[in-house]
Parts: sequence; C-alpha cells; structure tokens
Amino acid sequence: MKIIKVGEGGFPTIGKALSHVKETRENAYAAGSPTASPTACYDQSVVRNKEESIVHAENDISPTACYGQVEDIHRLAPVEIHIARGIYHEHLDITEPYITLVGAGADQTVITGNLGGYEILKDGLKRGTFRTQTVFVHTHDFTARDLTIENAAGPGHIVGQAIALYADGDRLCFENVHLKGFQDTLFTGPLPAKEVEPGGFRGTLEHTPRIN
Repeated sequence: MKIIKVGEGGFPTIGKALSHVKETRENAYAAGSPTASPTACYDQSVVRNKEESIVHAENDISPTACYGQVEDIHRLAPVEIHIARGIYHEHLDITEPYITLVGAGADQTVITGNLGGYEILKDGLKRGTFRTQTVFVHTHDFTARDLTIENAAGPGHIVGQAIALYADGDRLCFENVHLKGFQDTLFTGPLPAKEVEPGGFRGTLEHTPRIN
C-alpha cells in the first residue's frame, strides 16, 4: 500500500496528489506498454472480472493494447492519500480506482466547494446540477474515510441545486464521512433515462449510456 500525504509537508492540495497518482500510473504502464495508457482503457469502458480473468474491451481496445499483459490490469497498486486537518477549497474528479482518501476526522478535514446550478457561465447557459459537485467519483474500488465533503453554495432557492458528492461506480465505500449541503447534497449514478428539461444532464456523463 502506497501512502501519499496532503498538507503538513506533503502535497499542497488533494487535487495535486490525485494528479500525481494518475501520472505515476500512466508513466509506469507507458514504460511497459507504449501503445496506450490505463486511462485510455478506462475511457473506452474496459470491463474486468478478477475471479475469472476475463476482460472485455469495447470500442476495439484490446487488453494487450492497453497493458501488454492481461494480468497487468489487476496490478494497480492501491494508494492511500492521508489528508491533514484543514479546510480544502477544491473540486475533485476522482477517476482512478484503488484509491482511499483518509482525513484526520470528519470534523477536522473538510473538502468544500461552492458551485450552484443557477450560476450563469461564460457561454450564457446555467451551470446546471451536474456541474456543481464538490467531489465527483467515477471509478470503482474507491474509499473515503474520516472527512467531510461539503457544498457551501447556499440555499437552493437562491443558488439552485448544489451537489456535495456525486458518486457513480462499483464498490464505493464511505466511512465516517459527513456530507453537507443545502439541496441535492448527494447524487448516486447512473443518471435517469431522461432529463426533466432540455440540458438537464449537462455535465461529464451527459452522453454516457444509461445502465439502470
């Protein structure tokens, strides 16, 4: 188990620590298989079955094209990111598997954002619900422990829906995690089959297949 620290002499932000994990993994796989990175495999919806060592890769991406050896898919070393006490004003996109975020306590380590759905962006459109999340988890085998995830945008009738945690994946675990917000604090995927109003799903997973 690799341990990475944030704060108190470690990485200055959680986002930088997550980027380091992703870059380290991609560099390691590139050294062994220069044709593609593990991220390319995730982006192309590689489906794994550890017990039977069966791999199905959509969009013509084969296991060997991604990793060189099928068994390498199961060798992503787990990483724990230990986050010192403090308030972290960040918006996190977590797309790498086998990562655990460990805070100093739910009342000691706070990840906070302040995006609301009514905000008008530069393109003249509303931000919308699914671009407000403070933490977005879109992977498998992820754990968060002993911390708070918060969206402090404000009351829903003023700022609109404002997600603290958007979780979409398998085997996601949250232990002693406090979720704080005003409206739509937690959203768990997948998205519904159809939006209530046009553009209602605007965001990272807007065009992904619905698996209900």
